[in-house]
Amino acid sequence: MTNYLFTMKKLLLLTLVTSLLFGLGACKKKITEFYISDKSQVVVQSNAVINIPFSISTPNMETNYEGEFEANDTRKENIDELKLTQLKLEITDPTDYTFSWLESIEIFIESDNLPEKRVAFKTYISDNVGKSIVCDVEDVNLGEYIQEDAFKLRLNTVTDEYFTEDVYIDLSTEFFVKAKIFKN
Repeated sequence: MTNYLFTMKKLLLLTLVTSLLFGLGACKKKITEFYISDKSQVVVQSNAVINIPFSISTPNMETNYEGEFEANDTRKENIDELKLTQLKLEITDPTDYTFSWLESIEIFIESDNLPEKRVAFKTYISDNVGKSIVCDVEDVNLGEYIQEDAFKLRLNTVTDEYFTEDVYIDLSTEFFVKAKIFKN
């Protein structure tokens, strides 16, 4: 009888531990991970001075990624992590211009309710760089910026050459998103 009770206690304990482990697993929140891309444009006015930093801001960029969020079973309020993974600058006009006039650049994100954060940069830009630059990105969580209605990017630049025409630059961004899955 003692052996039977001992076996029953072990079986009961095993059942409790198994139930507890499966129960904890069921409480675990499911996560989705995906990328979103965006594009905006800035205009750099022709310059009359060099080696002096100046700033340019993009227009407000609406945070209307609901389609991407819905396709990935989440909502913007469920974002745990949003990180910039790539920022590329490309001159679209004048077509014969390159970034040879640019010495360095820093890109900051800002919104009405949140402090400015540096998200990307490029220093010591070569004179033979060409029409596009891929910036180095900061490892910062920008999740709170995507929850705002809009944000903008500010470019802080230093030039090392004069140029006589306005320069139109496309900014292409890619963000990594990690979020909780939303269930109705």
